[in-house]
Amino acid sequence: MTRLLAGRRSTSTAPRSTAPRTSPGPTSRRPRPHIVVPSLVLLALVCVLMLGGYVRGDYAADHRTHPLVADGDVPRSVLNGGPIVDTTGEQPHAHATPDRTIVLTFDDGPDPTWTPKVLDVLREHRVPGTFFVTGTQTSRHPGLVEDMVEGGHEIGLHTFGHPDLAYKDAAGIDREMAQGQLALAGAAGIHSSLFRPPYSSKNEALDNASWPVVERLGEQGYLVAFIDRDTEDWKRPGAEKIVDAAVPEGDDGRSSCCTTRSGASS
Repeated sequence: MTRLLAGRRSTSTAPRSTAPRTSPGPTSRRPRPHIVVPSLVLLALVCVLMLGGYVRGDYAADHRTHPLVADGDVPRSVLNGGPIVDTTGEQPHAHATPDRTIVLTFDDGPDPTWTPKVLDVLREHRVPGTFFVTGTQTSRHPGLVEDMVEGGHEIGLHTFGHPDLAYKDAAGIDREMAQGQLALAGAAGIHSSLFRPPYSSKNEALDNASWPVVERLGEQGYLVAFIDRDTEDWKRPGAEKIVDAAVPEGDDGRSSCCTTRSGASS
């Protein structure tokens, strides 16, 4: 017992070290796993989406159009009919513009420079117009779409990003239309069943590459609007020539088209 007590006393009374304490040196901080892992996953997802878009042609240049091909699959009644093509039923129909009627249509907007000017002129003369807007422009200038609706004008879709839909598969077409509808809903709370394909002109230009697009859109309830007078205003021929190109001869009804975005091709 004496030895144990002595051992305890000697241990408890041992002199403590008086050496000064030194603070630990700077250490490099390692990234936390809960930040690194989600960041890597997000980066991988972005890369996959970009690669998929490139492969599907989602990022193709706006001016890319398909070359003309044969038109044997397009019904003759559509090729030789009016500018409104209805493929919602079992048999396609092409409806002509009523006599003594001019349908003024404007593509590619809304444009912050030209659309307000067009709306002012239409308001001054109490003339309604039809605006085929893209989803991208609608998202950038939603207030102008609201102005169109408040002015009593018709709104149609011109896709979301203005691609040639002949290059799109079924999923790509559906994406363009769905995104365009979302843009309209966000801008003005509306939905449109009227559609004009980018780079379209008269019915007679339909071919075996573009006709399946019209058929698919008809299955989804869209009426597809073409034109029978092209003002070619994007060539900037002057106001008089644009007016002459838009006005029909005699009492025939016509649907004419102008662009409302600088440098755009309808």
